[in-house]
Amino acid sequence: MNKEERRKRFKSMTSQQRQELILKNMKAKRIDVRSGVLDKTYDNNEV
Repeated sequence: MNKEERRKRFKSMTSQQRQELILKNMKAKRIDVRSGVLDKTYDNNEV
């Protein structure tokens, strides 16, 4: 599947389908879902 076909397929998906695909790919690459900043915590006033 070339780049343009992947792009069309991705855009034709619903938001929920896109999210599931991204999370599945992240899990396959062993990437944890979080803010991306190690050892950082936020309080409600910062956000």
